[in-house]
Amino acid sequence: MATVAHKSKSLPLALRGIQIFFGIAGRLLPDLAARIAFRLFMTPKRSASARFDKYTLPPSQIVDVPFQEGFIRTYSWGEGPTVFCIHGWEGSSRQFYKFVQPLLDAGCRVTLMDSHAHGDSSGTQSNFIQTSDALYEVIRQLGVPYAVIAHSFGTGVITLMLERYPTIIGIEKFVLIAPVNHLQDMIDTFSQAINLPARARAAFERLLVNLVDRSIESFDVENTARSRTEPVLLIHDRDDPAVPYTNAQTIASVWQGAEVMLTTGLGHNRILMSEQIITSVCEFLRDA
Repeated sequence: MATVAHKSKSLPLALRGIQIFFGIAGRLLPDLAARIAFRLFMTPKRSASARFDKYTLPPSQIVDVPFQEGFIRTYSWGEGPTVFCIHGWEGSSRQFYKFVQPLLDAGCRVTLMDSHAHGDSSGTQSNFIQTSDALYEVIRQLGVPYAVIAHSFGTGVITLMLERYPTIIGIEKFVLIAPVNHLQDMIDTFSQAINLPARARAAFERLLVNLVDRSIESFDVENTARSRTEPVLLIHDRDDPAVPYTNAQTIASVWQGAEVMLTTGLGHNRILMSEQIITSVCEFLRDA
């Protein structure tokens, strides 16, 4: 589910080339263009490896959890109730480095993970199903956490995992930051960014549906949220350029007892660096 970032005023040369290619190929050879778009969509750009030592954090316990033909890398610190942090598409565990010490100070054990085909974990291509399966394997080996903090695409990963593996019970609290709600929104953004014509786009979406053997709409986070009753804090910035903040409001409207915190000026990724956000999250997790 690759993202293609661009600015409205001037497009990078590479992106312009991609748009020209798909604009032509999508009309002349829509099925071929769809297959190429499908591969691109499933191939995340890999972020730099996590080097937590440079953040003056104590040494972490690294566990590589077997998954498919490879592994999912996890990093853990401390003792106490465990808090899992799950990053978004094309992100990595290091995005949560500022959460580690405050959560340790709050008496928690902290576990970060690089999702399948991200960070230092194995794999080159991934999707919602694989990332949710990977999370299940991590929880199965390391144990059910007390709480989960998820960012962006990671919110869909945790809710899909809960839907597909109902035997995972005992997570008491959730924090969903800049949550993705509709997979269709990601598909629309991607298709528009690469200039995929209508026939090729239809073929591309058919490939996605065939891969996961379920409808695109069935991945909506709000579907799972309707059946959840655990305390949840949804945090979203009004100026998020990647994911509309109304997602948090929509999910909260169907998740019983949800709390919503809206911010301004923190964007999509910088929100994870905000001391105000980190403090609010720690307070939410501490409250009985």
